Amino acid sequence: MNLLVILDQTHHVLLFKKDDGASSPKFRLPDATLLQICQEKCIHFKHITNPAQFPEYDQIDIYIYPAFINPCFPSLENNSIECVWIPIWEISENMNLSPINGQILQKIYTEIILEGYFPPNFKFDVWYFGMEETLANELVKLVVSGKKTATASYFDVYSKEEESLPQAGMVSVIVNWPGIPLVIIETTDVQILPFNQVSAEHAALEGEGDLSLSYWRQVHEEVFRKDCQNFKLQFSEEAKVVCERFRVLKKLNE
Repeated sequence: MNLLVILDQTHHVLLFKKDDGASSPKFRLPDATLLQICQEKCIHFKHITNPAQFPEYDQIDIYIYPAFINPCFPSLENNSIECVWIPIWEISENMNLSPINGQILQKIYTEIILEGYFPPNFKFDVWYFGMEETLANELVKLVVSGKKTATASYFDVYSKEEESLPQAGMVSVIVNWPGIPLVIIETTDVQILPFNQVSAEHAALEGEGDLSLSYWRQVHEEVFRKDCQNFKLQFSEEAKVVCERFRVLKKLNE
């Protein structure tokens, strides 16, 4: 039996709803009829033939659709096929995902995509740096190289995006712009400071430019002003910034 898994840029899984009259929703993974669409729209990320850890399958194919937040294939919409994208970290072990269950999908993700790394309690996040391709690719490379061990974000954006603040001990999978996972990190420290009180030490740990505080302020003010414009916020040098430090747990796809 062959298995097809499709992820988006931040590793939401494409599933189709099964309407069988059950009280709780059931889902199924894509089947071979989607292969042509995959080949046209997606990155063929992994192809495993006769996987030793999954002997019940002849091959497993994993595609990444390089778009974020519930993308959809127009041909599916035109055919009224109801599809959903569920974050991989929200897949429960007992979820019915015909022809497999959630536990098997979790194992496929950890064994194949995370190359054998098992997040604690399957709790983690998947994200990329910044909001555009060049920055996302450059910064994740700095993390992989060991030059970047810190990052910063504009505090008020979290409430606008309805996201939780990072916390020490949090595990994250960082991807490049197309969605290929390159490194797994663990947050070690989080401080919330006014923009104008971020230290030179933190600026150097971010690993960008000449490592100076003046460079950090120049670049981050530009980024934060764009964030404020996108979310209708007002930038201020007294506004809160989330300063996060992290360590690398595992490098991927080296």
